[in-house]
Amino acid sequence: MKQQQQFGSGYQSCGGCGGGINIFMGENFAWGAPFDGRLIPWTAQPADEDGNLLPLKNGKYEQLVRPYSSVKNNLRNFFDIGSTKRINVGIDGATDKFNYLVSYTNFNVDGIVPFTNLKKNSFLINVGSNFSKKFSTGFSLNYVKVKQRGATEGGYPFGYSSGTPAYSFALQTPSNIPFEELRDYNSPYHDFRGFYGQYSINPYFILDQQKLLNNVDNIISSISAKYAVAKDLNILGQVSTNVSTGSIQENIPKFTYERALSWSDGELSDFGSPRENYSLGGYKEKNETRIDLIYDLKANYNWKINESWSLSPTIGLNSIEENYREVTGATVGGLVIPEFYHLTNGVQGSISTNTSSKYRLFWNVRECVFRFQKFCFCGV
Repeated sequence: MKQQQQFGSGYQSCGGCGGGINIFMGENFAWGAPFDGRLIPWTAQPADEDGNLLPLKNGKYEQLVRPYSSVKNNLRNFFDIGSTKRINVGIDGATDKFNYLVSYTNFNVDGIVPFTNLKKNSFLINVGSNFSKKFSTGFSLNYVKVKQRGATEGGYPFGYSSGTPAYSFALQTPSNIPFEELRDYNSPYHDFRGFYGQYSINPYFILDQQKLLNNVDNIISSISAKYAVAKDLNILGQVSTNVSTGSIQENIPKFTYERALSWSDGELSDFGSPRENYSLGGYKEKNETRIDLIYDLKANYNWKINESWSLSPTIGLNSIEENYREVTGATVGGLVIPEFYHLTNGVQGSISTNTSSKYRLFWNVRECVFRFQKFCFCGV
């Protein structure tokens, strides 16, 4: 996606929407005067309720100055360079009576959106045994652990109560505001006192502090047995399980942007409307468990009628049972103690929901496959 590179912060080009104001460096829309390269203070200066200037966190009364011009590759600079790393180690072996496979896979992804990542580890065991010409068994176990940190998106990108979509903040940042400098959100020029925006929030603060964490543990296992009753008659049985537990947590920081004045056509102003960029904070949690249990029992007969035709009837039983449980909770009214993310830290307590379900499916299998040579099949 490309941004226009002609107009900067302000209102001159929006058809009179700014009441005659040409450049306003606190505006996050690029409706201002055409770029001309002159040096302009672009960060904000803190002020009290009467408009008297206050010092920054470093004790200074100053603003950062830069040319009123677009920053090269500015939107691209908002993102990180992503990376993907995969490591796989496996051991296998076999004899006429026994075979096995053991493998481990490590998968790490650092996303292009700052502070997002995915870490996945999986462990696999497959074992097979032939006890005799008639009887064989198999066992499989696959364990996967996933830890993911995502980015909160959705909502209108102004103020906080409507949502905190960092990517929308980025898209609606004028091209004369350098993202590379905003990354240091603890800097006195980009924190809750000196941040340039009158209506927006530093997206890097949101991406770092509003954490969306997802943890999943998943175990899939099965054990099977096959018995040859006769030359062409086999009985197969299998029991499979799928156990999955997941936890999602969202930490919503508590903060307030203080009043600050922005450069506006040679003056410092907020048009008498102090910014209201704040959050009461919050915490959300969701835990779920899903257990699937599957039984299969089949009998299969392979009848070779002649050199060209064969018939394979199969009968069997199948059963699936799933148990699901979900518990969610969220604080109400904001956080009492900042940066303490727990359901007991809600100003008005917390709310919770509990959901559980269970279902079973039973059915029988009846199938017959006709084969002609090795290229024509018909099943009923």
